[in-house]
Amino acid sequence: MSSHIAAVIRAHSLLAFVCIAGFAAYDLRTRRVPDRALLLFSLIALAAPFLDALAASLDTCSFMAQDGSGCMSIAMAVTPTEAAGISLSRFLQALPPSLLSSLAGAATGFLILFAAAMASPGGCGVGGGDIKLAAVMGFAYGPSRMTAILLAASGLASIAALIVRHRKKRTNTHKTLSLPFVPFLAAGSFLATIVEIL
Repeated sequence: MSSHIAAVIRAHSLLAFVCIAGFAAYDLRTRRVPDRALLLFSLIALAAPFLDALAASLDTCSFMAQDGSGCMSIAMAVTPTEAAGISLSRFLQALPPSLLSSLAGAATGFLILFAAAMASPGGCGVGGGDIKLAAVMGFAYGPSRMTAILLAASGLASIAALIVRHRKKRTNTHKTLSLPFVPFLAAGSFLATIVEIL
């Protein structure tokens, strides 16, 4: 993959994480996810399948060049315009799987948190903003990374809930435990971003 494309993909992942961190800070303060900001984040997330397709098309091209039988021999035999057409063709072939992966990631994020909301008493365990944010995050990250983010977020939220509950028992406070979930999604996103950048 071209170092420029790799840098763009890393920058996109970093931008997605910064947006999610902003949502986490807002959720800590107000306990909600603003719809207007979510719409702007959706526009950033929409770039993900195109970047993935571009990376896949360049990976295929570089693999064939190393193999000695694909793009290298074609690049020597054709003009730069024809080579650009071949690259565009590879990009268009890689786009549908990338788009399907993004849609599967959106479904993963949405359905898992929607199921958690439905399973909680009164549907108040996970808010609608959390569900919408997870869907947009899933579109940006894809199904496997979104699943990893949700597992990390759930694990961290469970640990935090146990700590808060233990402290409340020591102070004899019997209020209902309520934690904002977006900061834990941001922590999972941070882990996914670090893994991708490294």
